[in-house]
Amino acid sequence: MGNSLIPVSLLLDATTVSATNLESPWIWVKVFVFLLLLGLGAFFLNYFSRKKNLRSPMSGKSKLSVVDTCSLGNRQFLVVAQYESDKHLLAVSSSGISHLADLSKNCNSSNQTITSDSSASATD
Repeated sequence: MGNSLIPVSLLLDATTVSATNLESPWIWVKVFVFLLLLGLGAFFLNYFSRKKNLRSPMSGKSKLSVVDTCSLGNRQFLVVAQYESDKHLLAVSSSGISHLADLSKNCNSSNQTITSDSSASATD
């Protein structure tokens, strides 16, 4: 029975020693300096990872962008995606992605028909 009280008495002694150490102002200075260094380290890691663009494997700007989206409901969307000057109409659903049309070809041909119609009507 005497052996079971020894670990409890050691725990009580350890808590009383740590309680007296917490009253020391140097402990709080050490904690503050540690937290300050930890915060500065996190800030500089974040800053340099953005600056060197370590988060994305590609360097520079991406040529791929989503120009417009239209929700059709039930996790189905129409998306206009652009790569450089080419625009494509995509259907996106939970089952997959389908290419519907190449809009860069359609836009160029419709612009040509509009200009040819307007030039024909201007000559009349």
